[in-house]
Amino acid sequence: MPSARSPLFFLHIPKAAGTSLRVALENALGGRLVHLYDDHPGCRAGQVMSRQLPDDVVIYGHYNVGLHRRFHQSPRYATVVRPPVERVLSWYNFQRSNPALAYYDAVRKTSLPDLLKANAFKELRNHMTGMIAGRKPRGPDDLETLSLAKTHLVEYFEFVSTTNHLTEDFHALEALLGLTLPSLPRVNVTPVSDHAADLKACGEVIREFNQLDIELYDFILSFREKKRRASLPPPLGERFMKPTFTAHNILLDSGETTRPDMPATMESDLRFQAARRVLETVFPGDKSQLRLADLGCLEGGYAVEFARMGFQVLGLEVRDSNIAACRYVKNHTNLSNLSFVQDDVWNITRHGHFDAVFCCGLLYHLDRPAAFLNQLAAVTTKLVILQTHFSPSNEEKKERAVRFPLSEPECHEGLEGRWYTEFEQAPTAEQREEAKWSSWENSRSFWPRREFLLQAIRNAGFDLVLEQFDSLGPGIAESLINGEYKTDCCGTFIGIKT
Repeated sequence: MPSARSPLFFLHIPKAAGTSLRVALENALGGRLVHLYDDHPGCRAGQVMSRQLPDDVVIYGHYNVGLHRRFHQSPRYATVVRPPVERVLSWYNFQRSNPALAYYDAVRKTSLPDLLKANAFKELRNHMTGMIAGRKPRGPDDLETLSLAKTHLVEYFEFVSTTNHLTEDFHALEALLGLTLPSLPRVNVTPVSDHAADLKACGEVIREFNQLDIELYDFILSFREKKRRASLPPPLGERFMKPTFTAHNILLDSGETTRPDMPATMESDLRFQAARRVLETVFPGDKSQLRLADLGCLEGGYAVEFARMGFQVLGLEVRDSNIAACRYVKNHTNLSNLSFVQDDVWNITRHGHFDAVFCCGLLYHLDRPAAFLNQLAAVTTKLVILQTHFSPSNEEKKERAVRFPLSEPECHEGLEGRWYTEFEQAPTAEQREEAKWSSWENSRSFWPRREFLLQAIRNAGFDLVLEQFDSLGPGIAESLINGEYKTDCCGTFIGIKT
């Protein structure tokens, strides 16, 4: 069976169409929608955590980012926000119009400006920033909390919309949930106030005490637009215009190859052949229900071959030119089980769980390899294949004549190893894009020693740890003594959860 995705945590921001959306989700999801509201009996966090939750559950309610840690789950969030002045006005008017609400008496007797100045209710001051940051802002100019909220949006949120764009964004939410949603009902809508003109006059004081929310909302508009554009297919001409391939010679369905100057295609690549042997051993038989991630997939060559083996393959690649090559390959191969997403590999937890992860030529471009291995272990149910450089010891460095300029030995993340300089200075966006064989954000990378790399794989949670030598080709002994393994300190490492 396919690996179940971790829960989606859907933040219900008060007076941001949350109740209407909840009703639509209830109708579509049924028991997969779990309510979490600490002011509702039976819906408090501790009670929800004590229940056996279904797969692919959506946890919906009034809570802050950070709840995933209490559930020991990956951070997958979604929310809908509202223009801050509108939201505060709506909240105030809603509370003062319904005698059954807990705040009715206090709100009914006090003007909105006085409530704002008194900081009487958390919902009135930068509440969206607090929920998304996971902590209440310490003041109206708490830029640290605002920055944290922006970071969470970029790193944790798979869906963000606004009340003004929700209908337009419905298809993206349906794609995320894998279902068709009913039209959005109008539920819990604030009645039109007789004092609407007076309330609108409060706009200035609302803005004064909600500057963080106003800036965050503008950031969300920009963030949403970037995500929307990234989800669009390229223009028809670009989809079929062949980009320049620099590494992978991929056989396309037409019989053409992406690098005709190379004598062999990816199917003959030694690294792919070695990976295929491991995959066939661990996953014999039908693979159509197994998910495999190819991280830092470059031009998509390995991903294509894994899809041809039958896996459900996701290729993750961050550079524009490489993802353009991947999309070209996707459009020229009839593989419905192959998809590519442009994203940083550090965001792997956004993309669900995988039965296998293939990581070729990537680990040695990271500055926190142990932390990354821990992330892989969190999303991998069975197998990880790492093809990477490692650092030699002092004695090995003298014997091997290693051709890479590495630092003196250091201890980092509890691992012994050496630093490799990727960029002398912090790279610009253009330099990062052009440097296809370098890291993405970090200016230097840490290469653990072979012994410590094996230990790090074990520590991450893979209890069967192996080094695979057949990726060196038929001349294993020669490569170990005089070849690439000796001069490049490059090997294949396997982690399996038994």
